[in-house]
Amino acid sequence: MRRGSGVYRLTKSHIGERRVKIIVWAGTVLAMAGVAWAANPEDVAKAKVTNTVAVCARCDLTGADFSNAFMRFANLYQSDMSGAVFDRADMAGAFLEETRMDGVRMYRTNASGAQLNRASLKNADLRDVWLNYAHLKDADLNGADLTGAILSTAQIQGADLSTAIGLTQAMVDRACADGRTKLPPGLRPSFTCRD
Repeated sequence: MRRGSGVYRLTKSHIGERRVKIIVWAGTVLAMAGVAWAANPEDVAKAKVTNTVAVCARCDLTGADFSNAFMRFANLYQSDMSGAVFDRADMAGAFLEETRMDGVRMYRTNASGAQLNRASLKNADLRDVWLNYAHLKDADLNGADLTGAILSTAQIQGADLSTAIGLTQAMVDRACADGRTKLPPGLRPSFTCRD
């Protein structure tokens, strides 16, 4: 770069250096922000098996699209599904214990009876999801949007819903909470199920 009367002039070599710096900087920012979801293609193929029950424990399914997928009774134990999309999927009875599902989208998904104990569902889009009879014991649902979700007889003992969005007292009344369940201000656990 040359200075001349307060004006900077860029040569072709400077422009090339600037492009490289900008590309490296942009890639670093995206990686730090967690925006770039990249699922393992082999793991995604295992999870999408339709002729049998999908078994993909401890798989990397980050950012994968499972919209309208049939995943009844799938075993995805301890898998990372952060940022994945399960819109209108059938996940009834799926084994999802200890999974990482932060930022997942499950709009109108059937997760009836799903095992989500100790799962992380931070900032998940769970609008209109069916979680009736689901097990969410000790799950983290901070920031999750539960607007219109069905929680009838859902096991939410010890779950952290303290910053959940769209959760109503009527929804909590239909679920099975306990004294360890963390709810948003103004809501209280009112029904304790027996195991």
